Amino acid sequence: MRWLSRLDREIGNLRAAIELSVERAEFEPAQRLGGSLYWYWFVRGYCREGRELLEIALASRENVASSASAKALLGLSLLEWNLGSRDAPEERARQSYALYREIDDSSGMGWANSLLGLAALAGKGHEGVAVRREACRLFRAAGDDWGLLNALRLLGAYLTRRGCGQAEAYLEQSLALCRKQGDRVNLCRLLYDLGNSALQRGRYDRAAALIEESLPVAREVGNKFGIAQALRQTGVLRRCRGQYDKAEEPLLRGLLIWCEIGDPSQCAQCLAELATIARARLQMSRSARLFGVADAIWALPYLNPSSFCPDVKKPVAEAYNEMKPTEGYSEARAQVEGMPLEEALAWAFGVSHISRICP
Repeated sequence: MRWLSRLDREIGNLRAAIELSVERAEFEPAQRLGGSLYWYWFVRGYCREGRELLEIALASRENVASSASAKALLGLSLLEWNLGSRDAPEERARQSYALYREIDDSSGMGWANSLLGLAALAGKGHEGVAVRREACRLFRAAGDDWGLLNALRLLGAYLTRRGCGQAEAYLEQSLALCRKQGDRVNLCRLLYDLGNSALQRGRYDRAAALIEESLPVAREVGNKFGIAQALRQTGVLRRCRGQYDKAEEPLLRGLLIWCEIGDPSQCAQCLAELATIARARLQMSRSARLFGVADAIWALPYLNPSSFCPDVKKPVAEAYNEMKPTEGYSEARAQVEGMPLEEALAWAFGVSHISRICP
């Protein structure tokens, strides 16, 4: 992708421009520039850097155009969601939506609504579907096909998690728009989402084909999230097939990328999968240790098999419930409570640095 490569070369200068604007108390140009860069930071996995720069750019919104603040808040919300934050991203998205509504920007409202739909992962199921469908309506009204393909993808991915049969139809609609626009960044995400949908339905061959197709596309465009997602789900698929020897390696490699990005929730999910594999191999102390660390860095409510991917998550939930009462679990959780993410993960595997967990 030429625009990504060009930004790779210029990002140092752009970062300096934001910082200089803030030093001069020129917050509008800082917010406009930061708001234009959030998608780059997201795709490249530089979420922590993007969050820090957008936070300082948004230090003041006095005498700043609503359009500039709205986009900066939107970008900050997306980056915070992908860093595992819980409440702040939803509030940023609500503020962004209010500003976009103030200036009657349907496309902007659609993007803010798409992010508000992520709150559904915390259990607001019906509201989440309604918000995502409203985002699709807003993008259609604005004639924003790129926004629409993203909203359809998010709706399909969410419905997959809820076990809804309509999920693939929305994902296929999004894929058609994606191919029409030649969007390789979203292509890798859609292939992953379709593979995940097939996995939840027990269609393992189709899931494997789609997830395997998504990985080289993600690597081609340098999408760290896409690479990490494909690696993790490859491990999940192999675990579901009982291929425990082959499942660990992609999960560990995915874990390294999630750690680099700085997303504790995704790291915890990788740990939970690895702990489940350890339990299946009768490695009880390892399983308890990994579950304890996972719960310390990010509580695991998603393991409730009644509400989230029941067929795939049930073995994880059963292993978790077996390990949670053990001393090994309690000791591990207490040991890493409050540790920085990298240190906690290194301790979980008994290595001096997280980079040494892969063979």
